[in-house]
Amino acid sequence: MILSGVAEALQTGLPELGERMALRIRAEVEAYEDEALIPLDSLRRSCTANARLILAHLRFGGAPDASSARETGRHRAEQGVPLADTLHAYRIGSQLLWTEILAEARTRPEISDGLLLSESTEFWALSGLYAEEVAVAYREAAAELTAQGQARRSALVEALFTGIAADRTLWETARELELPEHGPYAVAAAKACAPGEEPLVGAEAALRQARLPPPGGSCRTSSSP
Repeated sequence: MILSGVAEALQTGLPELGERMALRIRAEVEAYEDEALIPLDSLRRSCTANARLILAHLRFGGAPDASSARETGRHRAEQGVPLADTLHAYRIGSQLLWTEILAEARTRPEISDGLLLSESTEFWALSGLYAEEVAVAYREAAAELTAQGQARRSALVEALFTGIAADRTLWETARELELPEHGPYAVAAAKACAPGEEPLVGAEAALRQARLPPPGGSCRTSSSP
């Protein structure tokens, strides 16, 4: 591999490199500024792990290992970081890593500009592949979280209307649904045509048009076929 020596040299300084990547991302991506949302230590570990896999591929070749990229995508979805910000951060990390590769390569006379140009194509193709894996894992995790949230919300709505809540009071159930303690309340009921179908398509938009915004910014529905 043309850049194997460069990758080996950078691997020896991975902790410091991961630190600088994390600090650059935190400085340039607003969503990453919140320590409570994304602790710096967690971001540092993620940057280091992703850089390690890319450098290992440049050093040894073989099939790309996207495990760290997928872990990054899943973790950011669980943290509630927007996908656009997640991918922006990944690009910033890749840009800094490539800058370090260039700086190290230019200390080696045997690596010409022509060879670097050729290797840049492989690096950015690899970075693009990993970014796609970040996005795929993010969307998978987000879909799982949405499904879990909808199932829980439906169970809470059913408990509220039947008056049966096994592990909490009805007011605790209402608060979790972000319903106010005092009305007035508006209730809309509809029957789904088939399992899994939305019974009130466009309900949220209709409620907002009627100046009845759903609590917490989303519709609270419970449906049955």
